[in-house]
Amino acid sequence: MTLALGTTAAVIHHNNYSGQGGGNIDFEITELLPQTGAYEISGSDDDNGENVESLLAVNSDEDIVQDTTDQTDGELNPELDAENPDIIAEEIAPALPAEDIAENYVETSLSYKVYRVKTGDTVGALAKDFGVTQDTIFSVNSNVITSAMSLRINSFLKIPSTSGVLYTVQKDGETLESICKKNNVETAKSEEANHITATEKLKNGTTVFLVGAKMDRGKLLELSGELFKKPLHSAYYISSRYGWRISPFDSSRRTHHGGVDMACPKGTSIYPTSEGKVITAGWSGIYGNYVIVQHHSGYKSLYGHMSQILCKKGDYVYTNNVIGKVGSTGQSTGPHLHFTIYKNDKAINPETKLAL
Repeated sequence: MTLALGTTAAVIHHNNYSGQGGGNIDFEITELLPQTGAYEISGSDDDNGENVESLLAVNSDEDIVQDTTDQTDGELNPELDAENPDIIAEEIAPALPAEDIAENYVETSLSYKVYRVKTGDTVGALAKDFGVTQDTIFSVNSNVITSAMSLRINSFLKIPSTSGVLYTVQKDGETLESICKKNNVETAKSEEANHITATEKLKNGTTVFLVGAKMDRGKLLELSGELFKKPLHSAYYISSRYGWRISPFDSSRRTHHGGVDMACPKGTSIYPTSEGKVITAGWSGIYGNYVIVQHHSGYKSLYGHMSQILCKKGDYVYTNNVIGKVGSTGQSTGPHLHFTIYKNDKAINPETKLAL
């Protein structure tokens, strides 16, 4: 079978990938189709010896989305939803990484729809339209959506028929019963969705769908773009962004600026960008009066050049608590807030986490 470059396709799975209730298909990638982000594969069905050829389009090399090839005659056979052409197909399928299907496949009656993202879509709106939680969409599409701001036009999303999250078994011997108990959800519904018994011992790396489960609150806030808020609630302007710049103290040198400078009047109130624990409140020769707050998931934030510090080490602060006042202490050319976000102790661009 020959398929033209530029053909758009997407693949969920074949029902007879190796696993419970189906025969095996041994396949190999025979051609990468870069214009479609697709792979052409060929192989044979162990049950009947017939050759199988198929076009697999994927968001990444780990994500199988939808099958558009009819195995019997090799014709492209997209199953577009008549009411919503952005829904590419509906299948009963597990949401497993492609490389894990053969080894870790668990048969499931859970229904998935494949949706093509269009201009104006948001995770919140899609969750409402499909009757599932935002947690569900983020969890099932974690390799596609790293944050609400990273929702890409024309990417494919898998939408389950019910709310829940994916869970990957951490060690051999875990059971659905123990997993559901740990996640505070009813075991019976997940048994039905995954077609496995509550006490069946699962292999490390197996992925199951936990009906009704929710993501960790902090992780959900991070993905939805709500973990961080502006540290200034009144007027300001960005006087220097994150990255390389001409040093404000020596125009012959280029230096890396590890945060964002927000210029505003002296005495403006400063708020933590996210709730957390104050781990430093003191003086630095560079930042003058400064505060560091430790947040969820390895994040920290720094607030520099304060005229006043209004919190102390050990305080737990919320986004409506004033932790200091804008000033020009330390190495500063005028009143402003130096604002940095750290991930695992490495400075990152704050503007990748919130709009400033």
